[in-house]
Amino acid sequence: MVSRRLIRTRKGYAEPGPPESCPAGHPLRGPRRVLVGTQQCARCADLGVGSHRSYTCQTCWRTIYDPAPTPECSFVAFDGRPVPTDDQ
Repeated sequence: MVSRRLIRTRKGYAEPGPPESCPAGHPLRGPRRVLVGTQQCARCADLGVGSHRSYTCQTCWRTIYDPAPTPECSFVAFDGRPVPTDDQ
């Protein structure tokens, strides 16, 4: 899993990049290999975290979330509608 803590740089702060590879082993670093996004979570918002960073492999379309979702997580759209996950 990737850590979401910010790294201080000479120009300010930066977020760590994606994991080295997806669960299927495809490399995620480099041009056009990963789609980076965010997934809102009602539970994490209540805890002050707010969202999960998503990394979607452009080869197999598997998505990795950071932090990893727990059974208590509830993905929601920006307008508050529930969003189905892969296991729903």
